[in-house]
Amino acid sequence: MTESQKAFARAQRKRNQETRAALAAGQPDPHAAKPGDKLFGLPAAVVMVPVSLITVPFLGLFLWCLPGEIARGMGGTNTIGNTWACEDKLRPTLKDPGSYQRTGDYHSKSGDKTTITYRAKNSFGGYTDGSFTCSN
Repeated sequence: MTESQKAFARAQRKRNQETRAALAAGQPDPHAAKPGDKLFGLPAAVVMVPVSLITVPFLGLFLWCLPGEIARGMGGTNTIGNTWACEDKLRPTLKDPGSYQRTGDYHSKSGDKTTITYRAKNSFGGYTDGSFTCSN
C-alpha cells in the first residue's frame, strides 16, 4: 500500500469515527451534503440539472434497448420473444388459462422451434403437466 493510499485510509477512518460519534450523540452527520454545497466549484443544482438532462434520456434509451439485446440470446435468435409468442398460441387452448405456469422452455439451435413445458388445471380442476411446441 502506497503512502497516499495509507493517508486516504486514515482520513476515511477519521471521517467514519466523526460521523459515528455525531450520530450517537443525536447530531446530524457533519459530513453530509448541505444546502449551498458546491460540486466542481459550482452550486450543486447548476451541475446536476444538465447532468440529469443528459443522463436520463441515455439511461431510458439503454433500458429500452436492453430487453431486445437480452432476448436475442447467445444464438442470435429472439428466444424470449419466441417463448412469449408460443405462450400466446398455447393459452387459448387451455381449460383454465389463468392457471398456466411455465416450467421450462427449450429452443432449437436454428431458432425455428420452441417447446414449452407447463402446468395448468385440467377439466377436473387438478393440475397436469404438458408440453407445447411452436414453429417460429
